[in-house]
Amino acid sequence: MANNVSDEMYEHLREILEKQNGKTYTFEEAKEIGDELIDFFALLIQLDTDDNNIDKEAGGLTAC
Repeated sequence: MANNVSDEMYEHLREILEKQNGKTYTFEEAKEIGDELIDFFALLIQLDTDDNNIDKEAGGLTAC
């Protein structure tokens, strides 16, 4: 799913990870982490979209 991410963006993520965590990451590790983040956020968006569709089907009424 993460085909549109450039190597430059993965490298930038690798630098961020190293700065925040104080350890080194290979490009491949950063790429794997980045792809997993993209998949996670895509899932969140899908779940939100599904919830909105259910709300619309129920006439806009949701249980609190």
